[in-house]
Amino acid sequence: MAFLPSLKETLNIKTSAFLSKIAVFTSLIFTFSVQNVHASEFQIGSGTMSLKGGIFGLESQVDSSVQVFTNREQHANLLESNVFYNYSISTYHSGQFSNESNSLTTLGGGTVELPNTNYDWQGFDGQITLGYDVFKKGPFDYFGVGLSLGIAAPYIDNTGDSSGEPANSYPSLPSGSSQSVDFFASKTELTGYKIGPKIVFGKSLNRLASVYGEVSYATQRVDVKNDTLRIATNISGDYFSYELGMRYQPITIKKDLGFMTIEPSLYFTLAVNYAELNMDNLNVDLSGYNFNIESANMSASSTTLNLGVGYNF
Repeated sequence: MAFLPSLKETLNIKTSAFLSKIAVFTSLIFTFSVQNVHASEFQIGSGTMSLKGGIFGLESQVDSSVQVFTNREQHANLLESNVFYNYSISTYHSGQFSNESNSLTTLGGGTVELPNTNYDWQGFDGQITLGYDVFKKGPFDYFGVGLSLGIAAPYIDNTGDSSGEPANSYPSLPSGSSQSVDFFASKTELTGYKIGPKIVFGKSLNRLASVYGEVSYATQRVDVKNDTLRIATNISGDYFSYELGMRYQPITIKKDLGFMTIEPSLYFTLAVNYAELNMDNLNVDLSGYNFNIESANMSASSTTLNLGVGYNF
């Protein structure tokens, strides 16, 4: 994992500079795209998102809706070779989560009574893949393996009524004791740098329709920041996703320009996407007391149905 901090330094990514992350990542995608002006697709998706652990009030899984907007290229070959690239840039915004667990137990055996709290998850996710088609029969019949680099920058807003400064104590609360707390309203920012393998595949059904899919896995380092609670640390984790979709291309026009022939086309997609993010030893105490509890793992997952429209020329 030593190469991940090096990647961060090379790209000059600062965890607080959200727009800089997007600009750097977009420039990488543009570099690939201009070499082979191929296609681009815009998707809108909606579905369900789940959060569990890592932040006080999320000890039990909570679910909400999520909206996703994506610009992507599922598969494009460079200079008619078997080398391909694949990219996606997504923004997402969940509905409001409300905690369903209102107490937790410290290592000393005491109980912390938590307030009712609302959470909001949103952010940016981008990844780019460079790989090789080990099988390629046409533009929609292929099987490729590649290496993906990605940046994810989600953040979680939470409500709270506490004021003043965090206590910065480490109470364990002895068995049989109980303490009620309020939360500080705050924003927990997560910045993940991920790298891992990806498999992409496609199969034509007829002249107009094809199916496609991809599966990816990545290890990652995640920087965690909460200015209100004076938290700045990093943890490890992993990421897994897959997508299965259908592409319908009803419009294709062949145009002879004299010096070259182009075939612009318009296509539509329908796809199901599943993504899962797991983070180790994340423990954000929104009360500011830093209660002595077991370190918690956090998991976030989403399942969305996506509709897309794209062009190809």
